Order: sequence, then structure tokens, then C-alpha cells
Amino acid sequence: MISIIILNYNAGNLLIDCVSSIMKSDIKDFEIILVDNCSSDNSHFECKKKYDNVKLIENKENLGYCEGNNVGL
Repeated sequence: MISIIILNYNAGNLLIDCVSSIMKSDIKDFEIILVDNCSSDNSHFECKKKYDNVKLIENKENLGYCEGNNVGL
């Protein structure tokens, strides 16, 4: 299985576009771990609503790029 970590901070529709692109992949054995860095635009909730198989982790504060990805790991 491949684990794909997406770090999000107010990405809006870009987040949904990214996940949509991954879902169209020929690879079928994967998981998407969405780590949200305290977004205020609700993009992480919209993505989870559209793709319920996405694993959502919500950080209580913006941890930055490195620490945010480490949470996903």
C-alpha cells in the first residue's frame, strides 16, 4: 500500500483538485492522509465530505510544513 500525505492550509479548490487527480490514478492500493494545518476556509471539511475514504487529521494550530507532515507520518 502507498500512503499519500497531503498537507493543507486554506488550499480551497486546489485541495479537491489534487485529491481528484489522485483518485483517477491507475494505482488502486493507496490511502490519502490529509493533514490540515488549522485552515479557516473549510477546504479540509469539503474534501472529506466529497471523499469519505480520506483520513483527516486536524491540527489545532498551524505547525508549519515539516511538523505538519510529521504529524501525517
